[in-house]
Amino acid sequence: MTAGTASVPFWRSAWQWLRVLGRDLKVTDNPYTVRDIRSRVRGIRLPLLLLVYQALVAGVGLIAIAVYAASRGGIQTPPGRFVFPSLVYMQLVLAPLVAGALTATSVSSEREKQTIDLVIMTPLKGLEIALGKIIMPWGLTMLVGLTSLPYAILCMAGGGLATGPIVLFYVGMALFTAVMSALGLLFSTVSRSSSAAVILTIIVYAAVGLVGGMGAMGWYTMSRMSGASAGAVTGAYTFMLPITWGAAVLEDTTPMCTIFTWEPPFWMPGALMLGCVTLYMLFVSACRLGISPWRHLVVRRVLGMVSWAGVVVVFLGGTADGLFGTSGFFRLEGYSGGALDTLVLMGGLAAVVGMAVAALASLTDDPGQSITPLTRILVRMCQPWRLLASSPEAGVWLGVYAWAAPVAIVLVGHFVLKGSALPAGLPRWTLAALCVPQLLCVLYGALSGLLANGRHPWYAGPKRTLAALLILPMPLWPLLMLMVAALAEGIRGPASGGSWVMVTGMYLAALSPCSSAFMLAQSGMTDATAKMLWLGSAVQTHPHMLAEFMSVACVAGIAALVVRQWSRNMVAYQAYAAEMRRAALAQQGQV
Repeated sequence: MTAGTASVPFWRSAWQWLRVLGRDLKVTDNPYTVRDIRSRVRGIRLPLLLLVYQALVAGVGLIAIAVYAASRGGIQTPPGRFVFPSLVYMQLVLAPLVAGALTATSVSSEREKQTIDLVIMTPLKGLEIALGKIIMPWGLTMLVGLTSLPYAILCMAGGGLATGPIVLFYVGMALFTAVMSALGLLFSTVSRSSSAAVILTIIVYAAVGLVGGMGAMGWYTMSRMSGASAGAVTGAYTFMLPITWGAAVLEDTTPMCTIFTWEPPFWMPGALMLGCVTLYMLFVSACRLGISPWRHLVVRRVLGMVSWAGVVVVFLGGTADGLFGTSGFFRLEGYSGGALDTLVLMGGLAAVVGMAVAALASLTDDPGQSITPLTRILVRMCQPWRLLASSPEAGVWLGVYAWAAPVAIVLVGHFVLKGSALPAGLPRWTLAALCVPQLLCVLYGALSGLLANGRHPWYAGPKRTLAALLILPMPLWPLLMLMVAALAEGIRGPASGGSWVMVTGMYLAALSPCSSAFMLAQSGMTDATAKMLWLGSAVQTHPHMLAEFMSVACVAGIAALVVRQWSRNMVAYQAYAAEMRRAALAQQGQV
């Protein structure tokens, strides 16, 4: 710092940064929003949409009233309380679907009309374009949904209904509509046709929102039938779907959910998670639509990391009693418990996710990376502060985070509930034996992406992405080996000498670092009888030692392939540069 200058406090610079980001999120003077509002209001579609929606709401309400009247007093519930659920479920299911379908055509229609280049060439940032595309469908759907407020007031006048459920109902409608609008916009940015974007949006909504919602509703109903009270504590993930949100709204008392030892109302974790996921999808779409400043890229990365950690926290926190119980499937060094099962399963799954994230995040559309010195790329990959950067060298750290977050949350959750990070009686070397092969899996994924960049520097798209799928043998190998061993054991039959075929198959499966956690905790492989019979009855090797060796061997092998590919690229580039110099000299000689 030079003389005569003063350093700006961190809190002031952070506040200025947030103010700039807030101005980017301003929608009142967004030209796309203003254009869409004027075009929608001036046309005939809005009145027709309002008329159809009102007819549906009124029809459902009249059917409920007719059923109530036909009961001739057999229904003890007040009329308002009886009619309101039909309005809640219909609108919570229908409104997000309408919003997603409207948004799914916003960008793909521009691509079909061949006006997408004009949109991208405008001086607007990608975030402003995305906001302009999403605000009108979401606002229009909410405007149509709010026209049912008089019916809700009539239900409240009918008795048995308070103001709180009505407010939570419209809050849930706004949240799920925003999520589906952001999802439709995301599919619209990656799809080449409007029909494909709409179909993808409907399929995802039907699979997650409807099928998943019916399953969650069944689970919630079973818990109520077992004698649990209306305000009983259950997992927060139960209420993050439209159907279960509606069921919670209709309860007499506000249901509570659990996240480890925290017991908030059901709507609080749902609002936080759904809002974070919506913003993440919005920023992802914005970065694909136009020029995005660095702060938008940083916010996108942070929102993605927070969303991933939030999903893991909500799932583990809601099932902590079962996951950290005393009984367990795996056994290791005489210890067996739910905490070991959770650590093994989450570690293995997180390693596969982290490996895939590292491989895909390491891909780049810049052909210049293939001729960049490899030492410079490796130095960048070793810099942890690049986690928030958009460069492909950040892929390894992004994969490390995708793997480390679930494992750390498991340890922290066990500490919060039991008072210690590792279960009592579990050897401390277990954590290192589990984590080292998984961490090397993430590094293997990052190197796979780097190798795909070197092999296909000029072919962005499916061809290069398929080249990055060199990571697939890692998770598929243990499944294949166990299937072959089980098949061989079935053909061989229960002959004398024990199930040495299955033991050998399990050892072969342990050669994959992704399966090292599962193989490490298999009781049959830690017994004295689990010997590598194909190496001699006197030889006994613990499976995690094989996993450690194979992890290092896989990483070393793919690193050698990367070095070889970069050497070829540099030789080809030097030959191309020499040819271009000779052509330039020959042209000068002719002149």
